[in-house]
Amino acid sequence: MSPPRLQRRAAPKRFCNVPVSALAILGLAMLTNAALAAPKQCRHIDSRKERNACYEQQRQDAKKKPAQPANMGNAIDQMKLENDRLTKRLQGICRGC
Repeated sequence: MSPPRLQRRAAPKRFCNVPVSALAILGLAMLTNAALAAPKQCRHIDSRKERNACYEQQRQDAKKKPAQPANMGNAIDQMKLENDRLTKRLQGICRGC
């Protein structure tokens, strides 16, 4: 009689195949992006000239940024139409639930 063969165990399943260093770099990039996007707090500047210059710079930056799209009303109307269609479909499926 031959001895019983030992079976190999399957390697444990990993939760994620992404290296930890890649996740760390991604997290760092997200944090720095958020820090750069934060507006400068002008009210904490002591010098009146510098504070006013800071406010003026913020005004100029705000003018450069595009305003909200003019077709926002169209998007809202489109969402209302889709909601109405969905409501009609649900009423057809579930009467008296």
